[in-house]
Amino acid sequence: MSDERRDVSYARDETARKVFAVLGIPPEELAYTMASYSRSRRSFLESNRYITGQKAANFLETFYFAYGHRSIADMAHIPLAIENISILAAIEVVAEQLWDGQERSTRYQDFTVTGYCVPQEIQEGTLQNEYVAAADALFAAYEKVSAAVYQYYLDTVEKPESMEEKDFARTLRARAFDVGRYCLPLATHTSVGQITSARTLERQISRLLASPFGEVRRVAEAMREAGRAPARNPRDERLLELLEELGDDAAALGALREALQPVAAAPTLVKYTAPDIYRIETLKIMREVYEGLLGKVPVGVTEAVTLVEVDDPAVEALSKLLYTVGRHPFSQIVLHVQTLSRPEIRELLEMAFQERGQHDEWLPEFRVGYLNFDVVMDIGAFRDLHRHRRCQKYRQPFSTHLGFDEPEAVALAGAETVYREAMKQAFAVSEKIEAAQPPLGAYILPLGTRCRALFSMDWAELAYIAELRTRPSGHFSYRRIAYEMYQKAIRFYPDMAPYVRAVDPAYEDLTER
Repeated sequence: MSDERRDVSYARDETARKVFAVLGIPPEELAYTMASYSRSRRSFLESNRYITGQKAANFLETFYFAYGHRSIADMAHIPLAIENISILAAIEVVAEQLWDGQERSTRYQDFTVTGYCVPQEIQEGTLQNEYVAAADALFAAYEKVSAAVYQYYLDTVEKPESMEEKDFARTLRARAFDVGRYCLPLATHTSVGQITSARTLERQISRLLASPFGEVRRVAEAMREAGRAPARNPRDERLLELLEELGDDAAALGALREALQPVAAAPTLVKYTAPDIYRIETLKIMREVYEGLLGKVPVGVTEAVTLVEVDDPAVEALSKLLYTVGRHPFSQIVLHVQTLSRPEIRELLEMAFQERGQHDEWLPEFRVGYLNFDVVMDIGAFRDLHRHRRCQKYRQPFSTHLGFDEPEAVALAGAETVYREAMKQAFAVSEKIEAAQPPLGAYILPLGTRCRALFSMDWAELAYIAELRTRPSGHFSYRRIAYEMYQKAIRFYPDMAPYVRAVDPAYEDLTER
């Protein structure tokens, strides 16, 4: 090779830069384009020009499934509309950390319009009539309580001078729904809109397929089918309608019609989804461990919010696994696990990993080293707080054993009798169904039912939740929970207190939005 140096410059000025958005490429073709783009010198549009759905499928079969290049599916984002499912199913659907979406709001929607779900298994059993009667009573209470509280607010809340009458009425109606929602059963129909990567969707479907609830498994199957079936494209559908109206050129219409044929969102990336067997089998094992360790131990009483810190990551992870299948407070479970010897702890760890397959990730209970808040709250408040993506959530099964909450406004509005009667009827029917067809008793539980859940987070996420969820515009229930979390934490770490802009829930302004 010659030693003579070539006079070559590699410099480029800023005029070479291009930044543009891209729309209209099917998700799997987009993932293939991005992957190809990262492996060649061609521009994005040049990379995409020769990519077809079949080429994308072949590529994904090889590099995603065979070679395990999982990040490829992060570049295929899929919007899904999931309509007319129960709130119980919706809680499971949205329980993904890498998830973006919205569920119907109980504050701004009247849920009598959509009604409630009667699960297929309850229709096939002997308790359908009692279930329907209890659900109807809850919906009747929802209407009466919402109306009574709305009137109470109109009579007692002063309208700010700067606020329009219609805005004032709309705000107070929303606040009344905040109280009325306590009567809505978990069977209430709702809808969810989500946008996730195909990788998250695959994991989400596998998790939902492992649910003990038949409806949730059927929702997962429908989500998988939605990824494989032709996707809806409202713009193309409208364009086809216009083309039919505008011309009679058969050849041109045929070519356009072919170009506008519906395309499946992710037929390749979702076709191998299967139930999360690792989690199913591990929770079976942990239920046996829980019964042996804590099955005969009385359930302790705790405050609404308890901060529990654990120094040993193995103890924390195992305690979280046992918490998920049990009823005891987290602090009580931790104390029992801490009494085990190191060989016993290692044996439990072996059990927690023995069913792990080649492609299974560690279970989320092994995300440790956080501030752990064990919280007892109404299901409605849990539904609001569990949407926070930067913290880990571990919920115990919904049941009647913690009782139900009653907002102060119910009695002030004179609606306590109808409220309590509907709650007690729902609890009685739930226990009867749970005894005959577990775990279906959860469907008839109203959102005012207390539940227990563990929230694990770092300080930045705690500050975010405290600042966002204690604002006067928020729901009174989660305002109290968020403020108590903040208060418990600053007792241990007072140096952080001045930097968190939390609002004491004692301050209330029902006209704030």
